Amino acid sequence: MLTKDTVPVDVDAVLFWKVIDPKKAALEVADYESAIGWASQTALRDVIGKTMLSDMLEGRSKISNELQIIIDERTEPWGINVISVEVKDVLIPLALEDAMSMQAQAESINTEIDNEKNHKNLCNLYTHRIFWANTCR
Repeated sequence: MLTKDTVPVDVDAVLFWKVIDPKKAALEVADYESAIGWASQTALRDVIGKTMLSDMLEGRSKISNELQIIIDERTEPWGINVISVEVKDVLIPLALEDAMSMQAQAESINTEIDNEKNHKNLCNLYTHRIFWANTCR
């Protein structure tokens, strides 16, 4: 599957459902178990395709809730109730994972450098103020 920002991902999710109207489940769809699987996969592709990778990694519960609503709407006419959907894992390509890790490390180093510069600037400012205060006495 591809995210909105065209990153390939594999998503592990679990769907919990129950038959609430056996008559509909038997008459409204030929094979309700397969139909639930197809409806779930289609909904997952739709949601992932509209979601940025960063949002996916931060908000699996939001995606799970959205999927539950969509799948429940699709399966309700078949007498099926979706109890819950849980996105368990979002897997990204190893090369991308490595690149993201290196970027995070670089940002961390840049933050440390910026903090050190700010500290030196504050020390210099403080030193100049002390010098100025001592010369004005």
